[in-house]
Amino acid sequence: MDKRECFLQKSPFISITPASCIHQSRNLTMSTCASFYGITLSSSSSTFKNLLSSHYPNKIQVNSSPFSFLPSHLSKTSVFNTKRHIVATASTPTALESPPKSSFRDKPPKDINVLVVGSTGYIGNFVVKELVNRGFNVIAVCREKSGIKGKNSKEETLNKLNGANVCFSDVTQLDSLQQSLQNLGVSIDVVVSCLASRSGGVKDSWKIDYEATKNSLLAGRTFGAKHFVLLSAICVQKPLLEFQRAKLKFELELIKEAENDDDFSYSIVRPTAFFKS
Repeated sequence: MDKRECFLQKSPFISITPASCIHQSRNLTMSTCASFYGITLSSSSSTFKNLLSSHYPNKIQVNSSPFSFLPSHLSKTSVFNTKRHIVATASTPTALESPPKSSFRDKPPKDINVLVVGSTGYIGNFVVKELVNRGFNVIAVCREKSGIKGKNSKEETLNKLNGANVCFSDVTQLDSLQQSLQNLGVSIDVVVSCLASRSGGVKDSWKIDYEATKNSLLAGRTFGAKHFVLLSAICVQKPLLEFQRAKLKFELELIKEAENDDDFSYSIVRPTAFFKS
């Protein structure tokens, strides 16, 4: 395997690169795309111990391989709850996390309800399939006519999201989304947002990348969500375009939400560019 370099610096978040996102806490594992690879840090290695030291910045080399955010000896036993957190940054995809807090992680996948918005997009569809394959109860929110210019019928969408509980609703309308979720009569444990504007224009960016994404957070929280996974983008670190500014604004509000509620946590995924939508 090739080796990649990271630089460690102080941060209240966890950011491990070059990963798109894999969040694992006991029985809950979610990956944005199985083809992405990340960093493995063994809890027994000097590297991991250095992460908790006061020597910053510290340059390390790590192997590129599939990974979880938890030390290897904790990934199947207990929740990582240290009060100190670190960041490893690089020029490749990043993932930011708040510490896991809520009790839903003690449940088996079959008892965890995961709400996915942006479920008919390229990445969102794969996220739904992966969660279904891993045994989670998936609620996939989508429009009655999904796809580019609404080319997909309800029947086509249902087939595409086979195995998930499909909820036809409009994420751009908070009242509509909350009513649709109320009609389902179930609580929500986790929200995964794979929403993304198509044009990248000013109106579309703020309507989807900010407002619709925020609606999914508010609706999820209304029905009990304790964790939120956001598909963002690496380019928000130096925002030049409108969709980058919109995504970054929501990131900051998501972080604030966790700061104000000890029972709420989040994962922010910042993949590099992809060209399939």
